[in-house]
Amino acid sequence: MSDARIGRALLGVCCLALLASGCGDDRFPHQYEDTDTNVSLETALKDHQVTLPRKARDVRYSANNQTEGYPLLMEFRIRCASATDFITTNSFKKATRHDMSGGLVSAGASEAGWRPTSGDAWYVRHSSGHRYSLGALISPESGGDCHVWAAT
Repeated sequence: MSDARIGRALLGVCCLALLASGCGDDRFPHQYEDTDTNVSLETALKDHQVTLPRKARDVRYSANNQTEGYPLLMEFRIRCASATDFITTNSFKKATRHDMSGGLVSAGASEAGWRPTSGDAWYVRHSSGHRYSLGALISPESGGDCHVWAAT
Protein backbone atom coordinates (compact mmCIF):
# COMPACT_ATOMS: atom_id res chain seq x y z
CA MET A 1 0.00 0.00 0.00
CA SER A 2 1.39 3.41 -0.91
CA ASP A 3 2.02 6.13 1.67
CA ALA A 4 -0.76 8.22 0.12
CA ARG A 5 -3.27 5.39 0.44
CA ILE A 6 -2.23 4.73 4.04
CA GLY A 7 -2.60 8.45 4.79
CA ARG A 8 -6.09 8.55 3.29
CA ALA A 9 -7.08 5.40 5.19
CA LEU A 10 -5.85 6.87 8.49
CA LEU A 11 -7.63 10.13 7.75
CA GLY A 12 -10.84 8.19 7.09
CA VAL A 13 -10.50 6.26 10.34
CA CYS A 14 -9.89 9.50 12.26
CA CYS A 15 -12.96 11.12 10.66
CA LEU A 16 -15.10 8.13 11.60
CA ALA A 17 -13.78 8.25 15.16
CA LEU A 18 -14.65 11.95 15.43
CA LEU A 19 -18.13 11.37 14.08
CA ALA A 20 -18.71 8.46 16.46
CA SER A 21 -17.55 10.46 19.47
CA GLY A 22 -20.53 12.81 19.00
CA CYS A 23 -22.94 9.89 18.92
CA GLY A 24 -22.56 9.30 22.66
CA ASP A 25 -24.39 12.53 23.46
CA ASP A 26 -27.61 11.49 25.19
CA ARG A 27 -29.16 14.93 24.90
CA PHE A 28 -32.30 15.44 22.87
CA PRO A 29 -32.62 18.34 20.42
CA HIS A 30 -34.01 21.45 22.20
CA GLN A 31 -33.34 19.99 25.68
CA TYR A 32 -32.29 22.42 28.41
CA GLU A 33 -28.69 21.98 29.52
CA ASP A 34 -28.12 19.96 32.69
CA THR A 35 -31.59 18.47 33.01
CA ASP A 36 -32.64 14.87 33.51
CA THR A 37 -34.81 14.90 30.40
CA ASN A 38 -35.45 11.35 29.25
CA VAL A 39 -37.95 11.79 26.41
CA SER A 40 -37.88 13.66 23.13
CA LEU A 41 -39.78 16.90 22.68
CA GLU A 42 -42.16 15.15 20.30
CA THR A 43 -42.93 12.44 22.87
CA ALA A 44 -43.43 14.95 25.69
CA LEU A 45 -45.76 17.07 23.54
CA LYS A 46 -47.77 14.01 22.52
CA ASP A 47 -47.99 12.67 26.08
CA HIS A 48 -49.08 16.06 27.43
CA GLN A 49 -51.43 16.65 24.49
CA VAL A 50 -49.73 19.92 23.52
CA THR A 51 -49.51 21.24 19.98
CA LEU A 52 -46.48 23.44 19.36
CA PRO A 53 -47.01 26.20 16.79
CA ARG A 54 -45.25 25.56 13.48
CA LYS A 55 -43.64 28.99 13.64
CA ALA A 56 -42.27 28.55 17.18
CA ARG A 57 -38.56 29.29 17.41
CA ASP A 58 -35.88 29.08 20.10
CA VAL A 59 -37.69 26.04 21.53
CA ARG A 60 -36.26 24.65 24.78
CA TYR A 61 -37.74 22.03 27.10
CA SER A 62 -37.27 19.57 29.93
CA ALA A 63 -39.42 16.49 30.57
CA ASN A 64 -39.03 13.31 32.57
CA ASN A 65 -41.63 10.56 32.39
CA GLN A 66 -39.95 8.64 35.23
CA THR A 67 -40.66 11.40 37.76
CA GLU A 68 -43.96 11.61 39.63
CA GLY A 69 -46.34 13.88 37.74
CA TYR A 70 -44.26 13.68 34.52
CA PRO A 71 -43.04 17.29 34.69
CA LEU A 72 -42.76 19.30 31.48
CA LEU A 73 -41.30 22.77 31.16
CA MET A 74 -41.00 24.33 27.74
CA GLU A 75 -40.43 27.74 26.26
CA PHE A 76 -40.37 29.25 22.81
CA ARG A 77 -40.70 32.53 20.98
CA ILE A 78 -43.37 33.40 18.45
CA ARG A 79 -45.01 36.46 16.95
CA CYS A 80 -47.50 37.75 19.53
CA ALA A 81 -50.27 37.66 16.92
CA SER A 82 -49.78 33.86 16.72
CA ALA A 83 -49.46 33.25 20.47
CA THR A 84 -53.23 33.24 20.93
CA ASP A 85 -53.46 30.32 18.49
CA PHE A 86 -51.25 28.30 20.87
CA ILE A 87 -53.62 29.12 23.74
CA THR A 88 -56.77 28.28 21.77
CA THR A 89 -55.41 25.12 20.14
CA ASN A 90 -54.31 23.73 23.51
CA SER A 91 -57.53 24.61 25.40
CA PHE A 92 -55.98 27.07 27.86
CA LYS A 93 -58.23 29.42 29.81
CA LYS A 94 -57.34 32.88 31.12
CA ALA A 95 -55.85 32.93 34.61
CA THR A 96 -54.05 35.39 36.87
CA ARG A 97 -50.50 35.39 38.12
CA HIS A 98 -51.90 34.73 41.59
CA ASP A 99 -53.58 31.55 40.25
CA MET A 100 -50.20 30.38 39.02
CA SER A 101 -48.04 31.35 42.01
CA GLY A 102 -45.66 28.66 43.13
CA GLY A 103 -45.99 26.77 39.86
CA LEU A 104 -43.37 25.51 37.48
CA VAL A 105 -44.29 28.12 34.86
CA SER A 106 -43.30 31.13 36.96
CA ALA A 107 -40.31 29.35 38.50
CA GLY A 108 -39.01 28.21 35.10
CA ALA A 109 -39.61 31.58 33.49
CA SER A 110 -37.90 33.39 36.38
CA GLU A 111 -34.90 31.09 36.16
CA ALA A 112 -34.70 31.85 32.43
CA GLY A 113 -34.57 35.58 33.13
CA TRP A 114 -38.24 36.59 32.84
CA ARG A 115 -39.23 39.69 34.73
CA PRO A 116 -42.93 40.58 35.22
CA THR A 117 -44.41 43.19 32.90
CA SER A 118 -47.87 44.71 32.64
CA GLY A 119 -48.37 42.89 29.32
CA ASP A 120 -47.92 39.38 30.72
CA ALA A 121 -50.83 37.00 30.17
CA TRP A 122 -51.38 33.87 32.28
CA TYR A 123 -53.32 30.77 31.28
CA VAL A 124 -54.23 27.38 32.72
CA ARG A 125 -55.48 24.12 31.29
CA HIS A 126 -56.99 21.79 33.86
CA SER A 127 -56.60 18.05 33.50
CA SER A 128 -60.28 17.35 32.83
CA GLY A 129 -60.32 16.15 29.24
CA HIS A 130 -56.51 16.11 29.19
CA ARG A 131 -54.00 13.86 30.83
CA TYR A 132 -52.09 16.66 32.60
CA SER A 133 -52.85 20.16 33.89
CA LEU A 134 -50.68 22.89 32.39
CA GLY A 135 -49.99 26.53 33.00
CA ALA A 136 -48.79 29.03 30.42
CA LEU A 137 -47.28 32.51 30.46
CA ILE A 138 -47.06 34.77 27.44
CA SER A 139 -44.76 37.73 27.86
CA PRO A 140 -44.41 40.37 25.13
CA GLU A 141 -40.94 41.29 23.94
CA SER A 142 -39.74 43.96 21.55
CA GLY A 143 -40.60 43.90 17.86
CA GLY A 144 -43.93 42.11 18.17
CA ASP A 145 -42.47 38.87 19.52
CA CYS A 146 -43.73 37.01 22.57
CA HIS A 147 -41.85 34.62 24.86
CA VAL A 148 -44.06 31.70 25.83
CA TRP A 149 -43.54 29.32 28.74
CA ALA A 150 -45.73 26.32 29.45
CA ALA A 151 -45.37 23.78 32.24
CA THR A 152 -47.13 21.11 34.27
